[in-house]
Amino acid sequence: MPALSKARKVGVAFIGTGAVTAYHHLPGLRLDPRAELVAVCDSDPEILKKRQSEWNVEHASTDPEVVCGLEKVDAVVIATPNDTHRPIAVAAAKAGKHVMCEKPLGLSDPEVGAMYEAARDAGVVHMAAFTYRFAPSMRYLRHLLKSGA
Repeated sequence: MPALSKARKVGVAFIGTGAVTAYHHLPGLRLDPRAELVAVCDSDPEILKKRQSEWNVEHASTDPEVVCGLEKVDAVVIATPNDTHRPIAVAAAKAGKHVMCEKPLGLSDPEVGAMYEAARDAGVVHMAAFTYRFAPSMRYLRHLLKSGA
């Protein structure tokens, strides 16, 4: 996994470029000047071509493993059908990529366990896309709970 520094942006790949990615992940990514969209992946070649053009992304593939193998990719966002989460997350972790995966992580405890083990063994961060945990209102609620208020 390449070393990150303030001089180098985190290269992110979207695997799955449907509505969740277009309306949530892309705007969120664009808010952070430390991150850069470097690759997109989708099983539909037509939507892939459209997203690559619309989002001005250099790398595009219908194969998640190809995207995970790109040196410019440091992290992936998985927003694909639920039954594809485990194999993509495991491939990403084995390629040394950090992973944020849409809900549900997997379809069973063993699937989620395999995802956890792959991330642990590769030393990468893996998280579910519970993005509301970072919203100011949720952080304030946590503060209130911890303070006993």
